[in-house]
Amino acid sequence: MSKRVLCVVMCMALAVMWSVPARADDNVESAKKILKNYGKAVVNVEAVLSISAEGAMAGRMGGQEQKVQINGTVLDKSGLTVVSYTSLNPTSAMKNIKVRGSDGQPMSLSIKGELSDVKIILKDGTEIPARVVLKDEDLDMAFIMPKDTIETEASEQMQAVDLSKAAAKASRLDQIVRLGRLGKTLNRELVIRLDRISAIITKPRTFYILSGAQPGTPVFATDGKLLGIIVFHKKPGGASASRGRAGAQGTPMVLPTKDVKKIADQAREEIAKAPTTKESADK
Repeated sequence: MSKRVLCVVMCMALAVMWSVPARADDNVESAKKILKNYGKAVVNVEAVLSISAEGAMAGRMGGQEQKVQINGTVLDKSGLTVVSYTSLNPTSAMKNIKVRGSDGQPMSLSIKGELSDVKIILKDGTEIPARVVLKDEDLDMAFIMPKDTIETEASEQMQAVDLSKAAAKASRLDQIVRLGRLGKTLNRELVIRLDRISAIITKPRTFYILSGAQPGTPVFATDGKLLGIIVFHKKPGGASASRGRAGAQGTPMVLPTKDVKKIADQAREEIAKAPTTKESADK
């Protein structure tokens, strides 16, 4: 091999080696910008879930009350927030499930949950009383709205994702940025992660699959546009139960922004029919 050809080959190899870290650094900088622009859009949502049951083992599964704390994503400055409905109310996936009795025979069990004392909780612990204004169990979304107009001080602690700026259709192995927030015991700190799309579901609608995804949180393309919100795609049949325990079965997936926006617009229509407490008092 001539010196000239060898020099060209070496230059090409070095160019490839240098370009990979450069692209990686670009994505890290993009992720930092997304964190700055939208980090406060991820909030904690808390509720009290009262559980009742019908059918076999109803006495063991029902009559319970528990506190649920999950992540949600703020959609506008009014405080409208989307969450995974299965995460907020796990019993939504526990209708007509099958259990085995002590004699080994299959028996039916239906578990229901009623939500109360719903709150949006900000980073500093500020609690904003809220209500569920709309739910879509098929797409696993519930929309939470503050009961009253948010005070200026609390509003300044919130950001909102932009549903009008949807990311282009993504491909398998595309790099994305996802945000989350830890709970009270870990100071409600923000979590950010660079990840890649591992699979794409196209029927009956498009969903993107990520590893370790957290329902209710936003996912962005590296250009800063919103790819979608993580929801819980329930397995057909919904749930299973044994030895007095029941749980939802399924996979967290990213629902594209256009689908989230469609249902969010319906939630806004419901809110317009029932204004906040302070707005009602002013009329």
